Amino acid sequence: MRAGPRRRFGTILEVKHRLLLLLTLLPACPAFGQVYSWQEAGATRFSNEAPGWYRSYEPVRGPRILVMAGNRVIDDTSLPMAKRMALRPKSPKPAPKR
Repeated sequence: MRAGPRRRFGTILEVKHRLLLLLTLLPACPAFGQVYSWQEAGATRFSNEAPGWYRSYEPVRGPRILVMAGNRVIDDTSLPMAKRMALRPKSPKPAPKR
């Protein structure tokens, strides 16, 4: 004979502890990808997608855009192209062929 309905997720207290643990550990997880930020209508906008006027390979006409990868700036459209290119991570050199 069963004592009562089976609880699938545990007691409310257990669920609260799991949620608290998840919310505590979530900020420690690294963010992968790039974050773009720019000023628009007096507010700073953040997005994982580049705004339409952003070009990584040529000067940008429009608001200044900062591109972040983790806690590192990898592009700043207010800088000259030579300095913008210097900010970008260097691609690893291929191993020499034998």
